[in-house]
Amino acid sequence: MGKVKIKDIECDAQDMEGIFQSNKLDMSTYLGVPKASKTIPSFWIWIIVPLFIALTSCIWIGIFDPIWTKISIIGVFTLYCSILAIIHYNFKNWSLTAIVAFGGLTLILLSLNVYTPQELAKKIETNTVNKYSK
Repeated sequence: MGKVKIKDIECDAQDMEGIFQSNKLDMSTYLGVPKASKTIPSFWIWIIVPLFIALTSCIWIGIFDPIWTKISIIGVFTLYCSILAIIHYNFKNWSLTAIVAFGGLTLILLSLNVYTPQELAKKIETNTVNKYSK
């Protein structure tokens, strides 16, 4: 076999493997490279987000009777938390998580008729203008 050189170690590939195994070292630790973290498969986002949008739309339109509305509200919040958890776990980016949280909360507030779309748009506009006009 040929020689392998990693940083300051040069030897055969089998010897290199033996050195790391006998000293209980990990190649990524030795090289200073962070280990690749596992992520949740992205197809879950493509399944959960349409379900979230469909369920919030059904609540907003008022398709369900009162009992099923309560159950679907619990389902909406479960889907909302799942989306946030997957986004944050996969991307580890607080800005992206906050944007998704804001968008999801906006849809939930609309579907529960807490705000009308016009009221919500006006509220967002006034808060943005007040924050950035200073």
